[in-house]
Amino acid sequence: MTTALPSPALRRLQQLGIPVGAVLLTLFFVATGFPYDRIRDVVASKASMALRAQIRMGTFGPTLTLLGPGLRATNLDVAFADGRRLSFDDAQARLAWSTSWLRGRPAFHVDVLAAQGRAVGTLVLGAEPGFDGTLEDVDLAKLPLDTALPGLSLDGMASADVDIHNTPAGPRGTIDLAAKQGSIALPGLPVALPFETLAAKTELTDASLAGNINVDLQGPMLTARITGNVGQSPMVASAPLDLQLQMKVVDPSLKPMLAGTGLRFAQDGTTEMHVTGTVGRPLLR
Repeated sequence: MTTALPSPALRRLQQLGIPVGAVLLTLFFVATGFPYDRIRDVVASKASMALRAQIRMGTFGPTLTLLGPGLRATNLDVAFADGRRLSFDDAQARLAWSTSWLRGRPAFHVDVLAAQGRAVGTLVLGAEPGFDGTLEDVDLAKLPLDTALPGLSLDGMASADVDIHNTPAGPRGTIDLAAKQGSIALPGLPVALPFETLAAKTELTDASLAGNINVDLQGPMLTARITGNVGQSPMVASAPLDLQLQMKVVDPSLKPMLAGTGLRFAQDGTTEMHVTGTVGRPLLR
């Protein structure tokens, strides 16, 4: 019985595998032995300048993903100049395939986990940093909505597709959110209204704080649809409203609770109104 000799191509592959394996093994030991803790503060300082925020982190080191090597930080804290603060339990980043590199804007694929939920997508740095990706398992109750509009709060779990970039005039982009099995509390209402599904889409533009709004709420007590725009304003409470409201009360016991809001319902529990005024002082017509 004879043994077939390796083909020339196979022999070349075997010969090439030895140096390639040696290089990969060297890179592995360099990566695992690199003193990442020593440069953690330097990385945090550079990231602070890029994001225009104060960044602190606990641990910092290498990680390996299916699409290549990256870096990982834990206990990451980001504090913005306007008082906003973000804290992440775990954050991973690697270089992203993006045409933004051709324009001198670094792009990274990020996967961050926080108490409020998880964000996965592409983070682009530069003069106008932005994020294009998804938000998962967002705990609506932990969002600081009350700081923007006192009396507004949401409860439930949500996911969202987000494409946002920050400009000198404020954030610009689109948000498409979907939530299930939660509740919403609005200023002037004595109780929070439960919902089975809540879908909301909007655009953040130069002309509108929230433009092309399309909100659909389905709940056991009422159903509602809101369309229109919220104009630009330095303060959210003073932003002008131009909204169309369509609502149907499913639970008759809710009507007395809504009596003080100015809403007028037909016999079948429906109402249609034009909402003007401002976010802080809406007017119903």
